[in-house]
Amino acid sequence: MKIGLDFGTSNTVVAYLENRTPAVMKFTYGGVVRDVFPSVSFYPHGEARGVHGLEALECAFRKPGTLIRSLKRSLRNYYPGLQIQEGEFKWEVKDLLVDFLKILRETIVSTQHLGSEELEALLTVPANANGAQRFVTRQAFREAGFTVLPRMIDEPTASAIEFSYSGLSDRLSVRGKPVYVLVYDLGGGTFDVSLVRIEPQRYTVIASAGIERLGGDDFDRCLYQMVIESRQLQALSPLQEKLLLHRCCEAKESLSNIIDPKYVRIDLEEARIGEGAVRLRVEDYYERILPLVNQTLLKLEEVLHSEAARAEGISSLAQIEKIYLVGGSSRLPLILRRVQEKYGQDKVHLSSLPFASIALGACHMAQEKIEVEQVLSRTFGVIRTCGGREYFDPIFEKGTKIPAVKRFEISPEHNIGHYRYLECVEHRDGQAISPRMWSEIFFPYDPDWDLSRLPQSADIEIKQYGSGGSKVIEEFSCDENGLITVNLIRQADSLSIKYEIWPQ
Repeated sequence: MKIGLDFGTSNTVVAYLENRTPAVMKFTYGGVVRDVFPSVSFYPHGEARGVHGLEALECAFRKPGTLIRSLKRSLRNYYPGLQIQEGEFKWEVKDLLVDFLKILRETIVSTQHLGSEELEALLTVPANANGAQRFVTRQAFREAGFTVLPRMIDEPTASAIEFSYSGLSDRLSVRGKPVYVLVYDLGGGTFDVSLVRIEPQRYTVIASAGIERLGGDDFDRCLYQMVIESRQLQALSPLQEKLLLHRCCEAKESLSNIIDPKYVRIDLEEARIGEGAVRLRVEDYYERILPLVNQTLLKLEEVLHSEAARAEGISSLAQIEKIYLVGGSSRLPLILRRVQEKYGQDKVHLSSLPFASIALGACHMAQEKIEVEQVLSRTFGVIRTCGGREYFDPIFEKGTKIPAVKRFEISPEHNIGHYRYLECVEHRDGQAISPRMWSEIFFPYDPDWDLSRLPQSADIEIKQYGSGGSKVIEEFSCDENGLITVNLIRQADSLSIKYEIWPQ
């Protein structure tokens, strides 16, 4: 079975083919049927293994233990060995993710009666996900037993695919020319916006931007803080805090199901805090989160008026078919209201299934031959030395269409090259801004050095070359998933070594 999968901060959504049409998979626990698998884990005190999804939520409200929420947010800072600690308990982030995904896979297999049938997943990641997040996501799904399809696509791109299958494809065939959509993707933990050119069976990302830590979690935290202030609550335990956050999340989501709600109610007893409930004015809540919402509109403007958009010939909003709102948090009435106030009701369209749009689009791509061209969300480069001064040299700039290749010929100043690769949000004057380190490589330029014994940092004696040293060729390749390799070639003897560059 081939599935489209959206591992979200709050919920995981799975889409599969039912009667030749992508459908959202439903999950059942304790008589409760839901079309999401909550992205939560619960580790009861004194028990060796945790429980996940719907079972985790049920156990957390009746047993002592540790509730793990929003694990996806930890992936943006991932490095091998990264841990989460609560009190005396520690877990490695990757182990937590693999445990969760194993149960998710077992649940899918059981729900769909797959037996030994292979479960092939097309994965999605935030458009602004860094290399570390992309790397560990693929690795964890594989270790959990999923067969990961070769292509990984950005979440807004998947939603653009879903949008076109929701009726836009008919207009495409009539017009015979590209259609542009701005995907506004507000999830539980991140915000992305992408400008996508849509043609029959082809999707091209023109420009993309995002905010790594802005989503429903932050709206929940605002409501949580209002509850704390209204009751002057103090010294909550980690479990009480997470249970209250979960109740705030539920209360926030309930606003999407009520016409013009005036108040929002949060039950304290169910969060193991006390008796009764807190009742807050919805407009006060909206006022609290409005600065966050306005940040998303600034990013939307950034993409709409970007250099890439101008190069595509887009000079006004009139050339955009729709601003398409997706992601579970986009259901909050304030979001639709603010985007429509700025861009007009006719231009803005809220997905009929905003929480599932990404998974449904990924499912379409998993089943069909669809071409997708994406862009890098960050600049990738290397620290070089020239005349004793270090500087950042960009290899693949942010916005580069992938796959991509680059080739450089350098004249080394030393007998050994010390390559420190990194990615960054931006750079200027030879300096990387907000860098994230990738691989560190030592490559011997000296043709007398045997490449079968590569230098390590502890045994290096770096010597200065005079002028006229042997040249070195650097061949970089970035594949369609943003994974990068470099082939270093010594011209003097034509020997080379190929490295895979990973986030550290």
